[in-house]
Amino acid sequence: MLSVKADASCAGLMANLFWYDVENGVLQCIQTVTVGGAFEDSIPYADFTLSKGQDYFIAFGTESLNGRVIHTDGSITDENGTYLRPADTKISSYSIDRNKLTVKLAKGCAGAQGYDFVISKKSDMLKTGKFSKTVSSSGKPQASFRYLSKGTWYVAARSWVLDAQGNKVYGSWTKIKKIKITVVTPQQPKIKNITVEGNTVTVTYTKCKNATGYEILLGNKYKTSAGEKYPVKKYLKRTEGKNTVTVTFKNVKKGTWYVTVRSWNRTSKNKSRVYSPYSTMKKFKTKK
Repeated sequence: MLSVKADASCAGLMANLFWYDVENGVLQCIQTVTVGGAFEDSIPYADFTLSKGQDYFIAFGTESLNGRVIHTDGSITDENGTYLRPADTKISSYSIDRNKLTVKLAKGCAGAQGYDFVISKKSDMLKTGKFSKTVSSSGKPQASFRYLSKGTWYVAARSWVLDAQGNKVYGSWTKIKKIKITVVTPQQPKIKNITVEGNTVTVTYTKCKNATGYEILLGNKYKTSAGEKYPVKKYLKRTEGKNTVTVTFKNVKKGTWYVTVRSWNRTSKNKSRVYSPYSTMKKFKTKK
């Protein structure tokens, strides 16, 4: 018999007894008792019946952990093998394409149904909980951050599984990776006006900081990718010079059309174009 004396704050909590399964390398919760206070000086205590030749560990909490298994990868399963917490994951690699960062995690994260990725220019982001961008993935263990500004960034990720109420239960955060973006992302333009005269369409947009030129897309259909809406290319005009803020499309057929604009420059090392986010897509109609 083992009688454990606990701090007064533990009174009424659950005392969970684990033993270490050497063969399988896991901690198994084999007993749970409620912490009482029957001693004369009201010191909370918990009694357990033990066996010889075992290593035991005790954890206090608000719920019973009886039957649960804590695995060495950080995951927790119940008596039926259902994952209550996913394994911890780690960043296996990352790649940078101009102002786009793609982060990949190690494969085979036990129990994971998805992953959350966060990025910030502050190295203490995990302490403050303040992130510049967050991407959640329920598919592949990878995510991309686009249109990052020039400078040093910090990125991390963690796995998750949904509980019975549909809430995310997380694994531990990965180690933070420090990365550098060396290109300058131009400012996102805004469409100021669309003028339709017969089958001629004139689009006016704002002048953008750090832009060398602009790309204007016009289409009668559109798609959504990574949260951005833009036309399926039917007509495209690419301008040179940041002060050119008006383009004209001629012989546009009758119908409903969508238009969007993005700015670009050549600040990449190989002089390939670096793009801004697309402007908010606009819809208009031609009648001839």
